[in-house]
Amino acid sequence: MLRLGFSESRTVTLYTGIDTQQFVRTSPYGATGLILHIARLVEKKGTEDVLQAFAKLPKQTASSLVIIGDGPLKGELQGLAARLGIAEQTHFKPFCSQDEIKNWLSKAALLCAPSKTAKSGDSEGLGQVVLEAQAMEVPVVATHHAAFNEAVKDGVTGFLVPEAAPELLAEAMKAVLSNPTRAAEMGVAGREYMLSRFDARVQGRMLATLYKSILS
Repeated sequence: MLRLGFSESRTVTLYTGIDTQQFVRTSPYGATGLILHIARLVEKKGTEDVLQAFAKLPKQTASSLVIIGDGPLKGELQGLAARLGIAEQTHFKPFCSQDEIKNWLSKAALLCAPSKTAKSGDSEGLGQVVLEAQAMEVPVVATHHAAFNEAVKDGVTGFLVPEAAPELLAEAMKAVLSNPTRAAEMGVAGREYMLSRFDARVQGRMLATLYKSILS
């Protein structure tokens, strides 16, 4: 907006937000070794990079990868998992209900969301699951893509790496998986960040205040 010439003093960013009362952890964070990736299986979601990164992790550190989602690349991605030798540890699940998503998040050691710009130019905005995971105290490993740097505090609530960099993605995931104490602290920080900045009720009040200021 600013690059297009809009006035900075008159430009305000408000987020859609999430229901932080709905996404609440009900069990302590644990070193499960389970990496979770929830996405439509298309290029911009970076699922290929998740698989390549997972293949680089020691099996004693990362026990399993659960990919929840459907899409045109599913068969190709399953083939890639087989070629990388990780098919037995990789579990493809179809899209499921919100309650099932919450259940998987409660089991996850981290959420991996390495979105990137597709060859067509298609890109992400801000994936809601990144917010939902942090609300449930799950560390997030994502990329410097679109608004992800506004949703994830690098080194505090998770880690951000460059797009399309599986090796760096693997290093970030290993950093979370190898230090459960720090990972749990990141989870708590993520919850606090969601409550302060991305809670739907907070955003609603901010929007109402903005409207009132304009009308007055």
